[in-house]
Amino acid sequence: MPALLSRAGQQDASGYTVSVVSTVSYGAFLVSPLLVGSLTHWMSLPGALSCLAFMAVPLLGAAVGARPG
Repeated sequence: MPALLSRAGQQDASGYTVSVVSTVSYGAFLVSPLLVGSLTHWMSLPGALSCLAFMAVPLLGAAVGARPG
């Protein structure tokens, strides 16, 4: 998280990007336990955590694709 905030601060002096990164990470912090708990009603805990990992793949792809190169 500190690396993301540092990178966002370097790219945007107005602070908008830092606020977006902070909001998304805080939202994920609040929602992910609820999502895991809901998924464990239908599958095992390792399966629910695997679902979270698979849901993060598109975000990883977007982050890699958005890198300046």
